[in-house]
Amino acid sequence: MSFATVPMTPARLTRFALAAALTLAACGGDESNAAELQGVWLAEAYGSVLEVREDEVRSYELTSAHCLLADVDGPFDAAYVALGEGGTTLRERIARHGAMQQGPLHRRIDALPERCAEGQRLPLAGEAGYARDARADFELVVDTFRELYVGFEPRGVDWDAHAAEVRATLSDAPTDEEMLLALLALIEPLEDSHVAIAAGDDEYGYYRGPTLVERLTDAWVSENGPITNDAAYAAYVEATGAALAEIAALRESYAAGPVGRDRSGTMKWFRTADDLGVLLVDGMSGYGGSEDLEADLDAVEAALEDAFAALAGVRGMVVDVRSNGGGYDAVSQLIARRFLDRERMLYTKEARLGDGFDARDEIRLAPTANAFTGPVVVLTSRATVSAAEVFTMMMRELPHVTLVGEATQGALSDVLSRTLPGGFGFDLANEAYRTPSGEWFEGPGIPPDVVAEHGIDRSHDAGLERALARLAGG
Repeated sequence: MSFATVPMTPARLTRFALAAALTLAACGGDESNAAELQGVWLAEAYGSVLEVREDEVRSYELTSAHCLLADVDGPFDAAYVALGEGGTTLRERIARHGAMQQGPLHRRIDALPERCAEGQRLPLAGEAGYARDARADFELVVDTFRELYVGFEPRGVDWDAHAAEVRATLSDAPTDEEMLLALLALIEPLEDSHVAIAAGDDEYGYYRGPTLVERLTDAWVSENGPITNDAAYAAYVEATGAALAEIAALRESYAAGPVGRDRSGTMKWFRTADDLGVLLVDGMSGYGGSEDLEADLDAVEAALEDAFAALAGVRGMVVDVRSNGGGYDAVSQLIARRFLDRERMLYTKEARLGDGFDARDEIRLAPTANAFTGPVVVLTSRATVSAAEVFTMMMRELPHVTLVGEATQGALSDVLSRTLPGGFGFDLANEAYRTPSGEWFEGPGIPPDVVAEHGIDRSHDAGLERALARLAGG
């Protein structure tokens, strides 16, 4: 088990709130459609209510007992919102280059739930009627996980028993520091990299190791001793950063010619001396230079065109996602399409609803015109996370693909972000991604066919060598 402090940016960008999380391009949704969107919409499996008014969208977060107004934003662009079932369902959807990104399914309801009405809902800090109650905030976290979190069973956690143990450590009026420590203790046994506590500009959470960073940390501490002060921490950060950069660059030493790359440097490609192709994919977002999803998809599609042109005719291909922390599912879909042998249903996705699940989505993709169907190795590690795991799960369905490396992180669900009245925030996972045959890898991760550790040896890349040898018949 490992602890991480990261910038307050969701580890998974695939969950986006209808009201505000995407800044949509102005494509001119017509006024009649915009009028049809007005009303109240409930996504029960996400604890989400949208109140769509003519000039604004109000986003509420709720449990069975509580509700709070989390956000008020301007009107959203109706061009990206799909109404279904005779105008009774609403879903944000962006389709581009044969891939699709979509938000939670909301169903029209007659009126706001009573607990969301003004005077009934929980006031936030700074609002009229707010009185700090850290213990009540703690209980809201406990209740939200109990009702929405998807991973208790695969992660082997008795939530109510564990919450009772942590609750017993709280004072009558916990300070912010006590509250943060209690919330971290609450989420620790989940070891879920999509579960986090937000405090100020930071998010704190845990992940399953060992990862490359954890191995480098252990090596540094073994050589230099424990990190006990700021100077030691600074030295550790500098040394670990340099080692990570060196290990990442080592992969390019296997190129027999020029190394191609997209403009962001997130994707690179080259041919080896044995005429094998290597595609390095270090993220599923960040390609377009902005937070615009469509720009990302356009940039990825352009990069893939360049990569597959440069790798045309190779005998086999390695796709390295060992250092890929995730991003958009739609980016994963764009890359997977390049390897499909035929149209396939590649995975399903459904949100927890009570003791069962809400409506199931089936994700079906068609191959590109120049899809590569020769031998492929997907190289994975414990740092293959989220949308990168979705990519791995899709590729695993193909008969010409072998997985080499380590089990992935086991955090496939989108991130559901929540607000607490006292100012803290938290993330949880509420969705199950499954293979067409029903396999579910939340928690343990996706296992490799051939084991190869993502090691710290900077003289050679043993994992990449194992993948290339597999393609060469070794």
